[in-house]
Amino acid sequence: MVMSALNRKLLRDLKLLRTQTLTTALLLMCGVSLLVSSWSAYTSLKKARDSFYEDYQFADIFADFKKAPSSIHHKLKSMAGVKLGQARILIDGLIYVKGQEETAVGRFVTLPEESKESLNKLYLRQGRFPELGEEVEVNVHEAFARAHKLKIHDELTVIIQGRSQKVRIVGIAISPEFVYALNPSAPMPDNLHFGIFWVPRKQLEYMAKMKDEVNSITLQLDHTLQAGAVIKKIDVLLKVYGNIGAYERKHQLSNIFVEDEIRQQKTMGMFLPSIFLLVAAFLVNIVIARLISLQRPQIATLKALGYTDYEVSSHYLKIIFVMMLVGTIPGIFLGWTIGSLLMNTYKTFFFFSDLTFYLSPLAILIGLLAGMIPCVLGGLFNLKAIFQLTPAEAMRPPIPAQFQPTFIERFELEKYFAIRSRMIYRNLLLRPGRLVALILGLSSSIAVIIIAASWEDMLDFVISNQFNRQQRHDVSVSFQNPLSESVMRELLRINGILLVEGYRNVPIRIRYKQYKREIPLMGRRNQNRLIKLIDKKLNQVTIPETGVILTRFFEKQWGIKTGDRVVIEFLEGEFKEVELKVVGFIDDFMGLGAYMNDITLQNVLGEEPSYNVVNLKVDPVKLSEIYTKLKTFPLISSVIIKKELLRGFQETIGGMIKVFSFVMIFFALVISVGIIYNSIRVTFSERAWEMSSLMVLGFHRWSVFNLLAPEVMIQVFLAFIPGCLLGWLLVFLSVKLVHPETLDLPVIIYRSTFALSILFVLVVLALSLLNTFKMISRLKLADALKIRE
Repeated sequence: MVMSALNRKLLRDLKLLRTQTLTTALLLMCGVSLLVSSWSAYTSLKKARDSFYEDYQFADIFADFKKAPSSIHHKLKSMAGVKLGQARILIDGLIYVKGQEETAVGRFVTLPEESKESLNKLYLRQGRFPELGEEVEVNVHEAFARAHKLKIHDELTVIIQGRSQKVRIVGIAISPEFVYALNPSAPMPDNLHFGIFWVPRKQLEYMAKMKDEVNSITLQLDHTLQAGAVIKKIDVLLKVYGNIGAYERKHQLSNIFVEDEIRQQKTMGMFLPSIFLLVAAFLVNIVIARLISLQRPQIATLKALGYTDYEVSSHYLKIIFVMMLVGTIPGIFLGWTIGSLLMNTYKTFFFFSDLTFYLSPLAILIGLLAGMIPCVLGGLFNLKAIFQLTPAEAMRPPIPAQFQPTFIERFELEKYFAIRSRMIYRNLLLRPGRLVALILGLSSSIAVIIIAASWEDMLDFVISNQFNRQQRHDVSVSFQNPLSESVMRELLRINGILLVEGYRNVPIRIRYKQYKREIPLMGRRNQNRLIKLIDKKLNQVTIPETGVILTRFFEKQWGIKTGDRVVIEFLEGEFKEVELKVVGFIDDFMGLGAYMNDITLQNVLGEEPSYNVVNLKVDPVKLSEIYTKLKTFPLISSVIIKKELLRGFQETIGGMIKVFSFVMIFFALVISVGIIYNSIRVTFSERAWEMSSLMVLGFHRWSVFNLLAPEVMIQVFLAFIPGCLLGWLLVFLSVKLVHPETLDLPVIIYRSTFALSILFVLVVLALSLLNTFKMISRLKLADALKIRE
């Protein structure tokens, strides 16, 4: 089979453009891979969540209360709109793990029955379900088991209600209720110090001292639209039992984290790839425009020989198609690889029954379209030049570019410029459209690096302010019931405890217009030294004697302003309801809450001074001894060590951010190399005749290089400020569009991040200029004077 002339020309052109084709394809590959991996991760997470929630009957309504007869669930199940109901015990205790000096907190939950009417069923990873017997058998959450490398038949010592008990692990399990195992007292995951345990009902009744009693219910509804009406009925029914407040699935802590991550994947899957695809469209545009311009005589010859406009255009369409193919197909496979790695990372944090990465047909279709659109936009626009070009016109040399007077000439400033400087600024302003596009492309490279590094900046800022500036304590101890001030005096007697401060933590339901939400209300003193409340300007907020201070979430999401009044319903004690004035806001980056003067809170509750949370400043050397003493205190529900909480925060959020940053910086490298190299290549080919002429006239290669290098350097330098501004804008949009309710990140970018992004581009520029000098050194004068590529 004889290859046609146009196909032979296609192979030669592709060989000629191999470097430009590769750099353009790499950009397409990055954009497509990001799009495919993010979209597939989104659909995979969503599928895993939906199937797990459905198969293991995740409840729609949750309600916790002090104590009620176990028969209460019959009344709840008989409510209109309720499909299934389940009563249980849910209580926290301390856990002593071998090899870990400090205690962990365990949340002990009644083991769901193996029936169709059970809610929040367990999925067994290993072992079996517990059975009643002489020893207490439990199932442990997989996250806690992994963190401590626990195995079947391992024994643990737990303390619940001041009573020590040995328990034996017979199974490792997960539940739709605890896809993300979180301690409500510490809003970030810490699998070393918090775990979920499922215990048979009879044995947990004994351990919790709740014979034929329960303190939590879960319900499944016929239709979730009925949730509001059902919650009102539940609150009325449970009010006499110390109702802490019923809430929907969307407010359940584990589900909030899952929904946040799924929403982030969907948003970022559309947001970041667009940057790469737009830059790829720009590169395709300049490569095809340059090729058509250089091949005017060839186009004219082909037309003179009888080739039609459509046949000649199809030749360049094939080049565009090859660019698309070389970038898109590997991009889909790279997207599959990145998505698989991403899902393996998620397996460390999200515990679904089946967390498998699926490369959906829709993701492949979207990837193919995403690779095609930049090529179409970047290439077809230039093909009209082929139709407008007649054979006779194309056989003539192109008309020299016509320079228009710039502002330099208009104001007669050129006399202050040397000849070389005039050549440089005239060449820069010859094609202002291409100059602007190139600056925007380089700006996007700088912006991508800023996006990647800024997440670490924001994480560092949160750590610095949340864990160091605001929280100055070392240990936080929570009690099951409010205790008098005497508990603080007893704690101060422990050798190594330097400072003790207590506060009252009360569950409330806050209402404003159509909004309502269950959050903790904390009574604090302005004299407290271990916990400081700060605003967005990092100034300390003083708690007035009246009114309530809220976290910034309520200002941003609910539209509450200082001076507005909100309704506070206390969900313990006498369930009082008061209307309070909002007197300010604080910037707490993790979780939601409200704050009041402790004396005012005590007066509203009608209580004597009492505290259920105590913060400690301790001597680090004596931390082990302090733990030993704390074990003897009754009614302790949890002990949180700040440094361990911080470590868990850094490992969970920080680990994912580092992976994200590495991928994005690699992609930024592709953008920088692609744009700078192609820009130099285009300029070099367009100016080859001029450079060769100068060398024929006796100019040294270094002098010729000094004509080209400053032009490229100026183009790069002009991108620095727009790139930094674009980076800030994209970080701002990414934080606002991907706004997790559980973590309110501020838009913080350190100066070092801007400097790093600029330095990164400068390194690429230096390497590209070095390659340019080698290209000039290899330039053959005879060939270059023929204006060959």
